[in-house]
Amino acid sequence: MRERGLKLTKSLVIVMLDVCASRQDKAKAFALMNEAKLSGLRLEIQLYNSLLNVLAEAGDAQIFDELKKLKIDKEGLGLKPNIESYNLVLKGCLKMRDVENALVIYRELCDPQSPLAGPNAITYSTLFDLCALEKDVATATMLMDAIKGSHVPVTIHTHCRYLNVFVAAGDAKAVQLFDEIKRNGPAPDLDAYNIILRYYLSKKSPTTLTAFEEMKSNGIEPDIDTFNVALDYAAMTSDHNRSLRLFEELKTRGLSPDIETFNSLIKCFAQSGSAMVHKIFEEMAESKIAPDHITFSILMQHKAGCVSLSTALDQQLVQVDPHPNSPKQGAALPAGASSSGGYNRIGGGRPAGSPSAASSPLTLPAIGNTRNG
Repeated sequence: MRERGLKLTKSLVIVMLDVCASRQDKAKAFALMNEAKLSGLRLEIQLYNSLLNVLAEAGDAQIFDELKKLKIDKEGLGLKPNIESYNLVLKGCLKMRDVENALVIYRELCDPQSPLAGPNAITYSTLFDLCALEKDVATATMLMDAIKGSHVPVTIHTHCRYLNVFVAAGDAKAVQLFDEIKRNGPAPDLDAYNIILRYYLSKKSPTTLTAFEEMKSNGIEPDIDTFNVALDYAAMTSDHNRSLRLFEELKTRGLSPDIETFNSLIKCFAQSGSAMVHKIFEEMAESKIAPDHITFSILMQHKAGCVSLSTALDQQLVQVDPHPNSPKQGAALPAGASSSGGYNRIGGGRPAGSPSAASSPLTLPAIGNTRNG
């Protein structure tokens, strides 16, 4: 830093540590902290928490040693970990799926002898997310009981993280919990509906669509994740018309389809191998979204789907990239264009003002001999 003429300040170090966290660059983070010490910068707990965040993002077990150093003030800086420090260690536990150490941290926070005020909402949300990964409804239930007996407010976010544990575990109690939220409050938000929709979808329940319509009637604007669940259900039930209506609705609402959206559409039409699959590829090109391995997997489950993929390859609507790690991977057609220069879009015609010239093909990762599928 000094060689570059930069004066280290607290704000600059925190920004640079945040960059290290995004890159999971532990070595540079420690080098930066060492340089900060040598420069005489006054070290505060906020700086150490930024370092802990680097280790948390990397899922690095060294985070436990760094917390211990803070607790015993090994460097004699007069610093002690605060609740953010502990929550960052829990974030690291989540990355590492380390339930045992997470519960050790939690019990330490709950200790009456702790100088801190105890766990907060972030603590419990992180623990619930860890329970969801492990499908551990028993621990989640224990934690919710603890929240209700504490000073921590139970917000809709808390309810959502708790509900998500039961959905991840496929536990039927998820429906009861959601009904309790609707009955007792706080009112369910978009996140709550998206979570329960995933549960209904996993059970192949028609309530998926009922809940989808209910949230809209309650004034909650669905996002692309909401529509993707509804599209998945339409594909599951081979409801072609509903798939197309949902796709048009999400565009009307100003949402941008993603690869999951298109994969759900393809899932609906792959078995018949209809011309609609070709139109979906054109729509993907217009949206500059390249098919992925899931797209291929869906198509290759059905003979007609393999034929559709082969046709798309023959017509150069899609093209296999022999170098999947090249910068061109996933390059898409210009918006609105197809390999034939046409605009046979799903549910609509050519967009106003769109060019009519033919375009270059999508570039895809290598997948083997799909033409013989």
